[in-house]
Amino acid sequence: MSNPHESTKLLTRSQGAEQLNCSTRTIDKEIAAGNLAAVRIGRAVRIRPSALAYYIEAHESRVNLRRSNSRAKSQQGKSVSR
Repeated sequence: MSNPHESTKLLTRSQGAEQLNCSTRTIDKEIAAGNLAAVRIGRAVRIRPSALAYYIEAHESRVNLRRSNSRAKSQQGKSVSR
């Protein structure tokens, strides 16, 4: 029977930052804050791909890219006089 963690390659801080399109400093801050799980091997810090995926899901928000209808509705009641 094989080890399920055998095929999992750990990511460096730089690789994690590249995947999140952020700086390594941001990665360090998130690890220090306990928001991103990391593995310390000696002096090296590594991130599991699954921890990165969990971090992304935990910080995902539902962003509505369309403009709010409340502004359009408030402007409908106003008449334009010239």
